[in-house]
Amino acid sequence: MKAAKDFLQENQPKKELTIERIAEILKTKDELTPQEVMKFREFLAAEYFYLGMELAMILMKKPEVWKNIRKSVKSDRKADMEYDATEWGKKEIVLKMKLKGIEKMLSALRSTLEIQQGEAMNLY
Repeated sequence: MKAAKDFLQENQPKKELTIERIAEILKTKDELTPQEVMKFREFLAAEYFYLGMELAMILMKKPEVWKNIRKSVKSDRKADMEYDATEWGKKEIVLKMKLKGIEKMLSALRSTLEIQQGEAMNLY
């Protein structure tokens, strides 16, 4: 028979991982276990892949949309600005910023893991 503590832990609502949740944990939590670090890295790597694929789909459509915009304006700069104001353009900007944020978090988690490995070998 399972202990009450184990039962309660297993049946608590699970907090889903999100990019924002991981960022909040990294901001507020002093120490992470190596298992948490690896779980976060795995999640972020998968998110990076899917967001990258979504960005690729937008970038494949961009030339067609941009070309149509360019026909009605006098400069490439104006066409870029008008493209950025479209749904596709806004989504492209958001995806690029999310990908950059994920890169920074992955870098921070890699550093954390390297320090933990050094501590485990009494190098720090």
